[in-house]
Amino acid sequence: MRGSRAPDSKRLIDDDDRDDTSAEVLGAVAHLDGEDYSDDGPAYSVEDAVQHMGWGKFQTRLLFQCGACWSADAMEMMLLGFTLPVLEKEWGLSPGEVGLIGAMTFVGMLCGASFWGKMADKFGRRTGYMGSVVFVGVFGLLSTFVPGNKSVGFPIFVLCRLFVGFGTGGAPVSFGLFAELVPSSLRGLSLVAVEGGFWVCGSITSAATAWAVMPVLGWRPFLAFSALPAWCLLLLWRFLPESPRYLMISNRRDKAIQVLEKMSRLNEVPLPDGHLESCASASMNRKLGSYSELFGIERLQDLKFRITDAKMLRKTVLLMFIWAACTMCYYGMVFITPRFFKLSSCEEGDDSSSCQAQTYRQAFMTTLAEIPGLVFAAVCVDRVGRTNTLTILFSTAATATLMLLLSDSSQPGCPSTLGAVSDTIAVVFMFFARGSVQGSFTTTYVMTPEMYPTTIRTTGLGTCSAVARVAGILTSFVAEGQCVPTALIMFGATAAFAAICVRGLPETAGKALQEVIIFPVMYFV
Repeated sequence: MRGSRAPDSKRLIDDDDRDDTSAEVLGAVAHLDGEDYSDDGPAYSVEDAVQHMGWGKFQTRLLFQCGACWSADAMEMMLLGFTLPVLEKEWGLSPGEVGLIGAMTFVGMLCGASFWGKMADKFGRRTGYMGSVVFVGVFGLLSTFVPGNKSVGFPIFVLCRLFVGFGTGGAPVSFGLFAELVPSSLRGLSLVAVEGGFWVCGSITSAATAWAVMPVLGWRPFLAFSALPAWCLLLLWRFLPESPRYLMISNRRDKAIQVLEKMSRLNEVPLPDGHLESCASASMNRKLGSYSELFGIERLQDLKFRITDAKMLRKTVLLMFIWAACTMCYYGMVFITPRFFKLSSCEEGDDSSSCQAQTYRQAFMTTLAEIPGLVFAAVCVDRVGRTNTLTILFSTAATATLMLLLSDSSQPGCPSTLGAVSDTIAVVFMFFARGSVQGSFTTTYVMTPEMYPTTIRTTGLGTCSAVARVAGILTSFVAEGQCVPTALIMFGATAAFAAICVRGLPETAGKALQEVIIFPVMYFV
């Protein structure tokens, strides 16, 4: 028979109840730790403090530190599209071996995304951030010094890229850290700047460096230059703050106050009157980084599971597919761009320096498309909303990618393309495809941390990113091993289906980041 209702601290806040949450409920729970703050005035939360102090020098410094992490990762990832064709010729690699380099990079990202996300929820955002940067910097630089002969150099190069990918998988940690320290009114625009703006800077720098350096000096100086930003970040580690939200849920209230006081000094705005309330989850010994809460399931005996939160489960599954679609479309277009323009602009078998220079020039021009894609996301993500912006961008990406089939990119033994448009028009289509995919990826990054509470925020980011890397592994083989027309069809269809899936997610624009909330749950006896 049914028993009485009792509070269950393991339930997360429901999307439909977010705006109805009363501060009194959270405040009451906050005092369960036995401390008495009644003489210190009214209580305020970390969210209240961040909103009260607004944007200032503290957030500007953090913007550049977290953003630079994305630039460093972008340069390490973009270099694959330029170095793989060169290594294929220099080492005589087969299509499968070329695909293996990209695939192992994504295997590393798959492992790293899950590892660093859970590390950041359990041991702090700073730990996850800097640990991942160490791997990117060390193994990115080691890639430069691999032996020149294939029998030794190829396996070492693959291993180095595996560990670079492992480090790059931790990039969402810096994103989650920044999201927790900016006011909600500016979160959308500032997160676009971190993920999109700095990633685009890294992408453009990588393309420009490849255009200027590789035809003259080769791929080794190019790899060395790409590793420098990560080493610069290591020198700035001591200036990186910890998230006060994480400090609160890990029951380190004094440390959280110190971070907020530093924010107050740098922003020249006093803290709110009163005292910082304790976090409910810390008082109730919540398990940080819980996969059962992330998927809304509970493990029973005999390897059976029970769904405890169907909305959380649906949200996580949809986000994982959308991340996979972003990865497949973005890196697919990055990897395929040099091949596509070489087929459309050069005669078969033409490996002359003029042909290579023209290919790099066209790739650089289409890489610039990420700037307007980023601007569109920045303008629309708050005004139009996260889900509507994603729908528009995914639809545009699907259309532009499929329109590339109208160009002359046929290969022997592959489906023929129409050849109905000039190279200039093909550049325009690629421009729209690259720009809209960049905007989609940026908007997805903005939306994802807003979907989860602090207890599982970076775990959710890391898990979605890890699933996306599975798509990245497949993408490296599709982009390098399949015919260009076949790959374009796959990427276009994936973007179209992602546009449909977005409609199943709730809108998060303008909503406060959540910690936890207590729900009454019916017990059965």
